[in-house]
Amino acid sequence: MSIGIIYPANVMMPPQPGAISLDIDLALDVTKYYNDVVLGNDTLDNFDSFRDKWLRNGGQEVLDIYNALYKELGSPDFSHPEANKVREGFAGEFLYGN
Repeated sequence: MSIGIIYPANVMMPPQPGAISLDIDLALDVTKYYNDVVLGNDTLDNFDSFRDKWLRNGGQEVLDIYNALYKELGSPDFSHPEANKVREGFAGEFLYGN
């Protein structure tokens, strides 16, 4: 059973050739771990070992590629315009636009 694929390097930057093939394999690992946690076949207690394995299997290389690109682009601000707005609650106009 698959809930969907979660791409670890799903960033707001152009895909980088050196990261694409790594990202696909890593995405499958992330999706499997998240699915296993949701389905009760694994626990969040194992997240640190999962993260370490992810980094060893190419995750660190993907992070390095995108961090280098981010620096090369001048470290632009990618924050969402709604990110820092204070909301009274998640109902009414905010959710439904009424």
